Amino acid sequence: MSLRTKLILVLVGCTTVASLLVGTLSYRATQGRLLAEVDDSLTVALRTAIPRDAGFRGVSPARPLRTPGFVESQLLDSNGGIVASSGDQLPVSREDVELASDPDGPTGKDPLDLGAALVRTDKSGDETLRVMTAPLDGPVGAIQVARSLGETERVLAALRGQVLGLTLVVAAIAAAVGWFVSVRITSRLERVTDAAEDVAQTGDLEVKVPVEGSDESARLGTAFNRMLDALASSRADQHRLVEDAGHELRTPMTSLRTNLYALRSFDSLSESQRSRVLSDIESESAEMSRLVEEVMEVATESLRNEPEVSLDLSELVSSVVQRFQGRTDRQLTLSAEPSWVIGRADSLRRAVSNLIDNALKFDQSGTPVEISVRQRTVSVADRGPGFHNGDLSSADLSKVFERFYRTDAARSESGSGLGLSIVQRIVEEHGGSVVAENREGGGAVVAFTLPVLPEN
Repeated sequence: MSLRTKLILVLVGCTTVASLLVGTLSYRATQGRLLAEVDDSLTVALRTAIPRDAGFRGVSPARPLRTPGFVESQLLDSNGGIVASSGDQLPVSREDVELASDPDGPTGKDPLDLGAALVRTDKSGDETLRVMTAPLDGPVGAIQVARSLGETERVLAALRGQVLGLTLVVAAIAAAVGWFVSVRITSRLERVTDAAEDVAQTGDLEVKVPVEGSDESARLGTAFNRMLDALASSRADQHRLVEDAGHELRTPMTSLRTNLYALRSFDSLSESQRSRVLSDIESESAEMSRLVEEVMEVATESLRNEPEVSLDLSELVSSVVQRFQGRTDRQLTLSAEPSWVIGRADSLRRAVSNLIDNALKFDQSGTPVEISVRQRTVSVADRGPGFHNGDLSSADLSKVFERFYRTDAARSESGSGLGLSIVQRIVEEHGGSVVAENREGGGAVVAFTLPVLPEN
């Protein structure tokens, strides 16, 4: 069953139930009111039949009852037998007999006890009657008055027909309104569905869903368009990543092929030549492995399953500096003060390691690499070529964080151009920011800042 049909059925069902409920309540209220009016007329008929100033001895089978023409009356003796009737005999129930034979019946001037009167609806042949029975004192045990409910039934039958008719009309209107509303709603959903199926079949992410209004359907269309834009951007990034990675891999692959070609003449090479070729192969293989690892990390762009904890940046940076100091002859100076942040320790260590590795790689001056930690900011400064010798002006230094970007001065050095882009991703995942600057007096400063530790 389609969503459109479900919406129509739900709307028709709700309106039909509501109409029937209102109609039933109205019918019950009208029925009760009409029966109350009939009962009032029967009470008046009893009073008319037996005046209050007439002694109870005045009520006897020999004395005719004074009742309106539309009301029939009947007298019962103390045994419940019919002793007089104004017309056709009225039905006598077991309760009527018990009431007529009650020894505690009314006494005094008023022979009627309306408080003990019984009222019921009964059948007499094909006619429905409203019967009222009241006890009497004296030789007669009870009096009955009855009135036909034919008129009442006709009114109620007409009311039932009106309720059913109105219910059908309301259901028809609800069906029309439901169809109109469902078409308005589902047509937008159908456009989104058609676009999704088109994307699934063709792979074309340039499909756009027309958006009208500002309701939930419009929001869905807007969200779908944004999702397609994000997917298109992601696909473009993937293509660019593959192209750039292929370009970067071309150089070490060419070098490897050259060295492998040279190894074919391994026996004719001198010892120094053999050592140089093997060293080149080892270096290019390590470079390719590092490039592949960094490409994989950038391509996935997934957060590690590492919990965020409160940590001191100064201690984290100090541990990284000690590790680098143990495997390099270059001097690393650290100036740090406690800076508490919320973050993932391994990811932040990777970011700091990339900054230090980048400085050691491009700074051939032999001067110390300076690392500082101040107010949640980690900066690494060197005396290398900086960014002035590259293609960037001071206003375009943010380009150094782009994937595979390298300045002219850095192109002759090993590296993939992914280190700083990984730093940027890690820092931005933590809600921080990165910055690169040309250092006064020569060199470069690359730093990142993390957000303030949230208060408890």
